[in-house]
Amino acid sequence: MQRSILTILAAVAAASAASPAALAQSAAMAQPAAPATAEAPAAQPAAPSSATQPAAPSPSAPTPAPAAPGPDSAAQTAAPQTTAAPAAASATTQPAPAQGATAGAVTVAYVKHTKPPLLSDTTPGKAGMAMVGAIVALSTGKEIVETNDIQDPSGAMAHDIAAAYAAAHGAQVQDAPISSDRAMTRAKPEELAQQAAGARYVVDVDPPGLNLIYFGLDWGKYDLMFMDYVRIIDTSSNTVVAHAKCFLRTEKTPDSPSHDALLANRAEKLKALLAKKSQTCVERMKADLKL
Repeated sequence: MQRSILTILAAVAAASAASPAALAQSAAMAQPAAPATAEAPAAQPAAPSSATQPAAPSPSAPTPAPAAPGPDSAAQTAAPQTTAAPAAASATTQPAPAQGATAGAVTVAYVKHTKPPLLSDTTPGKAGMAMVGAIVALSTGKEIVETNDIQDPSGAMAHDIAAAYAAAHGAQVQDAPISSDRAMTRAKPEELAQQAAGARYVVDVDPPGLNLIYFGLDWGKYDLMFMDYVRIIDTSSNTVVAHAKCFLRTEKTPDSPSHDALLANRAEKLKALLAKKSQTCVERMKADLKL
């Protein structure tokens, strides 16, 4: 029955939601190395203490008593130089905030999948055919997608999450998306990094798993099961620094439509249901990502 289909889809969802890499530590920007060079000039004023000793105007008396004021006067002459040194050091450390400011110009790219989404059209008759029914459900689902020009929402979802991630990290979203024609497999992080055009982070949302399925106790009413997964990749280390997933089960309401109603007017209600589910999924994933 439909439980066998759900088991298959749940297995596919679990496989697609598996993390392609262990959560990596968030990348640290090791740019503040420049101030280390600023401390070196600060230590140099110690040398003039010996150079200022010849400037002591004490006469060459045979007694060692006049030698005592010598270091004091040398220290006094060295003092103006040591006070000037911190001013020079502070001047050399001024560019550090500028480097931090340029780090704020980090960009976040997102992936747009170009292939149509995969939809399983699970009806009671197909569910009764077990594995064969699952194959037929995918075939009729593909026909529904192509006939009604149903678009993959994952690109818009990735842009939404990228905007939230950029806002949380003082960055900006890259204008043009990274185009991908993958449908069943994920691109490797290094592959996306090569296409990132200098973006520090890439947000990749999988093409969602979609199952148009009837209710067990009411075969005339349908809902859309929706599952998806997002990963955020740091292109400087080619690692996944954050990820989240969502699984939206079917929910029957008094307004749950029939199969025919969902596909009427070029699947108008199915498209609206898909948009609603994708937005709900985005909000859940952003919450999991603390965005």
